[in-house]
Amino acid sequence: VNNLTSNWPSGSYYGDGSGGEFSSINSLRRCGCGLAAIDSPGLSLFGANFSLPGKIQTVPRAETFALVVLTRLVAPMTDIIYYTDNKGVYNIFNGGPQASKRSINCDLFNEVFQNTLDKKVKMSVIWMPSHLDANETLPDGVSEIMVKGNNKADEQAGIAAHRLALPLNVSAPVLYYISLTKRIQHRLT
Repeated sequence: VNNLTSNWPSGSYYGDGSGGEFSSINSLRRCGCGLAAIDSPGLSLFGANFSLPGKIQTVPRAETFALVVLTRLVAPMTDIIYYTDNKGVYNIFNGGPQASKRSINCDLFNEVFQNTLDKKVKMSVIWMPSHLDANETLPDGVSEIMVKGNNKADEQAGIAAHRLALPLNVSAPVLYYISLTKRIQHRLT
């Protein structure tokens, strides 16, 4: 995250998180985060991808960390609309600082609210369904621009997760023993 420039302008931003190839295996999961900026005609202005720091590597935490990074990078006194396909991030942010205290990611939400206060940022967080195709009939309230933005953020998170993936010499033994355990359990049943 250190190499990203700050003072991002007012506008619409999209965020996402990805657990990568081994998302379902806790010990192998390495999460990436993505942000994308899309303008009103639907042109991709820019994107950013980065890793989720720390030992806790969950996709919901990565989704929340994308919002943290956005609040770090936006310029003071900006007006931000943030789109997320994570219902938890949407619900907790819109529940306010008190609701966020009950979240497992309360440390991240605390930073989000503190950054918005310190920088006097006006932020709206909007939820949208994930993995939509712009060619299909879109749900009410979802535009093609929103689909493009969400897909761009998803792509950026995937790039980061792929870059962070553990090498085969580390993941192969874990995958082998998971497979072996499943076969043994199947045989016992």
